[in-house]
Amino acid sequence: MYIIIGGLEIFTLDNLGIVADIIGILGFMLTILLLYRSNSLHKLIAQKYAYNKEREKSRQVIQAIRNGISDDGVFNERSVSQLRIILFSSNEKFSSLNKGRDKKHIKKTLKLLESPIDEIDKQQLCVELDYFIARYGRDEN
Repeated sequence: MYIIIGGLEIFTLDNLGIVADIIGILGFMLTILLLYRSNSLHKLIAQKYAYNKEREKSRQVIQAIRNGISDDGVFNERSVSQLRIILFSSNEKFSSLNKGRDKKHIKKTLKLLESPIDEIDKQQLCVELDYFIARYGRDEN
C-alpha cells in the first residue's frame, strides 16, 4: 500500500516503518546528548556557586597582603604561601570559570613568586594583586 499526497506516491508502508525507526534512533541520541549537556550545566552551576562562596574570602586575603606590601613593606614566606594557595586553588577548582586572561595573570603571578623573597619585584606583584582584587570583587552569575 502507498501513501499518496497530491498524486505522488511518497512511501510504502514498509518504508514508513524504516523512517519511524530512524526517527526513533535519532530521538534516543538527542536524549543522550541533552542528558550529557544538562549534567555539564549542573557542574558549571555548582562550580559558580562554590566560586561565589570563596571569592570574597580570597579577595580579602589578597587585599590584606597587597596592603601589607604597599603600606608597611611587609612581605614574608607566609604571604607567598597564602598567595600560592589561593592561586593554585583558583586554577584547579575554577578552571572552567577562569578566562584566558585570568590564567595568564595566575601564571605571571606564580612566576613572580618563584623568585627568592628578597628578589621579588614588589611593584609588579602589586599590579598583579590589583588585578585579582578587582577580579574577585566581580560577581559571577
